[in-house]
Amino acid sequence: MKKIIGILLALAVATSVMARVNTTRKGLTTQRVATESLVVPLDTVTADTLHGGKRGFVDGGIVLKGYSKRLSDRYETFFVTNNTESAIGHVTITFVYTDMKGVMLHSRTETIACNLAKGATTMAKIRSFDTKRLYYYAGPKPRRSATPYKLKVRIESYEVVMKRE
Repeated sequence: MKKIIGILLALAVATSVMARVNTTRKGLTTQRVATESLVVPLDTVTADTLHGGKRGFVDGGIVLKGYSKRLSDRYETFFVTNNTESAIGHVTITFVYTDMKGVMLHSRTETIACNLAKGATTMAKIRSFDTKRLYYYAGPKPRRSATPYKLKVRIESYEVVMKRE
């Protein structure tokens, strides 16, 4: 019995060692490829108004302000205020991230479920575009080396919620 267990154990170890494959490829080189930098047209998105201004970004009665994303944050947060005449269920926003010279780093569109009554405000939280934590929203410089960015936003749409009576 001990011999059979010993043989099975030796066979299992030998099989696992044989299953290993060296995947390191030798002789590979990198090539430099010319790329164009994408500059965001100023007529398609609004200026960076989420930071500092008292009014924030206003579009059709929806106000976005108080945007925050530090270098170490996994999420971006901001406040959404409903100044329309009815309740809203969600808001769809396009975010355009640019470096300090205006060159686009990233762009995305997010739909945020907020269920806001008329005149209400809520804090929205979305996953950060910066998964490697290399960027911070322009403001106080962090302790470790990082790249600042600016944010431009455009509200694409919002859902009006009607209650049946």
